[in-house]
Amino acid sequence: MSKLIGAGRFMYAGGRRRSLPMPDESIMQTNSQIVHKLFSNRIFAILLWGVFLFFAFLILKLAILPSFNNTRGDFANYYTAACLVKKGEPLARAYQDFTWFQMEMDRHGIVHQVGGFIPHPPPTAMVFLPLTFFDAVTAKNIWSAFNILLIFVCVFGLARLTQLHWLPVAVIFLGTGFGLINNFLFGQMYLLLTATIVLGLWAHRRGYDVLAGILLTLMIPMKYFGILFLAYFAWKRQWRLVCSALATIIAVAGITAFMAGFEPFHVFVTEVFPRHFRGEIQDPFAILFQSWASLFRRLFVYNATLNPAPPLHFPPAFFFLSSVAFWGFMALALWLFVRARLKSQNHQFLFEIGLLPLLFLIVSPSGTTYHFLLLTITTTAFMKILIDQQRHLPATVLAILFIVINLPHYLKLMLYAQGWLTPLGYSRLWLLLIFSALAWQYFHPLITLQSIKINLGRYLTFAVLLLSGLAVLAGTRASSAAKKDDGATWLRIDEAEFKRHQGLLMKNPDVGARCTVFSYCEFWNEQYTIFSTDSGRWTPPAHRNYYHPDLAPDDSSLLMQTVVNGRDEIWLSRGQGQEPVFAVAGAFPSWKEGGRSFVYVEGNVIKLAAIEATQIKTETLIETQEQTIFDLACSSQENFLAYCAVANDSAGKRFQLRLYDFNNGNDELLIEALDSRLEQPAWSLDEKILLFARKEGGNREIYAFDFATRKVHQLTQHRGEDTSPVWDAVNNRILFTSDRSRGLEFSAIFWLPAPTDFEKGQ
Repeated sequence: MSKLIGAGRFMYAGGRRRSLPMPDESIMQTNSQIVHKLFSNRIFAILLWGVFLFFAFLILKLAILPSFNNTRGDFANYYTAACLVKKGEPLARAYQDFTWFQMEMDRHGIVHQVGGFIPHPPPTAMVFLPLTFFDAVTAKNIWSAFNILLIFVCVFGLARLTQLHWLPVAVIFLGTGFGLINNFLFGQMYLLLTATIVLGLWAHRRGYDVLAGILLTLMIPMKYFGILFLAYFAWKRQWRLVCSALATIIAVAGITAFMAGFEPFHVFVTEVFPRHFRGEIQDPFAILFQSWASLFRRLFVYNATLNPAPPLHFPPAFFFLSSVAFWGFMALALWLFVRARLKSQNHQFLFEIGLLPLLFLIVSPSGTTYHFLLLTITTTAFMKILIDQQRHLPATVLAILFIVINLPHYLKLMLYAQGWLTPLGYSRLWLLLIFSALAWQYFHPLITLQSIKINLGRYLTFAVLLLSGLAVLAGTRASSAAKKDDGATWLRIDEAEFKRHQGLLMKNPDVGARCTVFSYCEFWNEQYTIFSTDSGRWTPPAHRNYYHPDLAPDDSSLLMQTVVNGRDEIWLSRGQGQEPVFAVAGAFPSWKEGGRSFVYVEGNVIKLAAIEATQIKTETLIETQEQTIFDLACSSQENFLAYCAVANDSAGKRFQLRLYDFNNGNDELLIEALDSRLEQPAWSLDEKILLFARKEGGNREIYAFDFATRKVHQLTQHRGEDTSPVWDAVNNRILFTSDRSRGLEFSAIFWLPAPTDFEKGQ
């Protein structure tokens, strides 16, 4: 047990392989004596083994065993995206249509799991492509087994990298607790990411810089963390490693583009990544995402639904403080890299590679539990330096603090995080800063500050203040522009179910005589169901998801879409609380005669279904081989059918909004667009105006087609995604769903006054 696992002796510099300076014989003997002394202490050995076995038992019971024979967590998102790539389906749509992606999950047999491919970059799907040859449950089992192997890779890789005994390294790694547990339960990729980083650093220590470059950046197209190591080795002028790394990134992105096309990259870069960087993917106010952006939003930004009572509504403070935190810690890390020097080159390397994960976790816009697997690199590297200096107590303190950081204490403190006490809920963030401060306190006597010709601290401080000031200007300008938007108002629903905001999703509203229904999902429920704005749940709890509700004009009957055994089906409910029953196989239902007949899509055919006493008779209205048809909407006076289509022929891909006349069978093209998706039409009560959503310039807005003038008018103007319009004639307003002031994965219902005179610009 006292045997140290040695590191390699070679490295590359400037393209040439050379010996890596190793600690001299006396230091190595001292290290061996230290380790031997520790492990010869029977009490210490028993204690360490006891902690190891306890942690191993917890991980086995709470993480490994529950991860088998289910498809829960983010694995379902990765697997479904990989299946889309394999089948040649449009991966870009996974970023733009949350409901469609959920239905794709249903088609692959993934149940009781809310999903979404946002915010994962397109190459994420490639990691799981080999698993698509298996069903979802088998694929998840294979992934879980692979992750068990990765634990051993990480532990022994860290042991070789740091020259520590494997047992304390294993205790530290298993001590990530909920990070490791959630990595298994959610089917996450952070064990794979940690393993590639550790192996890449070890390969560099051995002198295999080409291999190191591949390993260190293999996951960058999926997880950005490796960019820090790429920048670090570029600063160290390890050009062989850097060139290998860049080639790896290009290769992974190129293979993805070959398989999935360039459109997913364009959508991700223009629509998803900017909001991910700002921490606006899910609830941007959530304490669960322990970040400076979340903290300062809760303190200084009012939001009617997600943060109705901040202690002070002063957005410039949010822009300034969140920017100071991000750029300030980046500047501090740069200052340490430039000036801090330890006597041993081995210790200098460990100190620098330990700083990078610590920096990443401190400035991350949305820190989660499994991210902290990366902190094992920091903790083991720092412990190795301290143990070599015979500073066992500081090493033990950092190890214990690391374990405490990974406990879910912030969940217990969330109840008290109100008003100016909001910072109490960010205990993991504060403990991370304490870890950093203690590490500096312990290393300070060992560090010599290298003199440089310029006052680096002054220049960095100026840069931080300048960038933060620019952030205030940009943020204030965006806020001012938001005040001049369309003036849409959040629709308050007085129902206990909607007072929970963790994963709130409202989709596809529809209006009857008095009632408004919509498809609703809450992340903790893991199910889409149909709700009413005034009387709660419409559909009873079921083992399937319900989408695209269409309410009869008299509120008596409800059509909805679901997926059963991979097939799109339309089900019918004859009253609130009544169990839906199967109607026909198809999608996108819309009532023609309330309660008596409806239209729907089956393949590329629009059909009319007539409900009789004992059966449903169908007839074909429109059949085409040149278009993909979706989103049907019958007018309330039963004269017209509006629908959307995608034409893809020799003339290219075109989005169309079309009009079918029930009286004479005429099929008319209303609008055609080459580069903007047209979707979700909805009628005014008098059939004079047709609402629809249009995606143009990377953003969805609500538009209206005026049949009197044949002109199109834009109704909404906001950087949020506005979609699913419906005309509420009783209240003389237009309802729609939007992620305004939320994350891309969340949405609520908003309303606008119904336009009265387009000629006057209203």
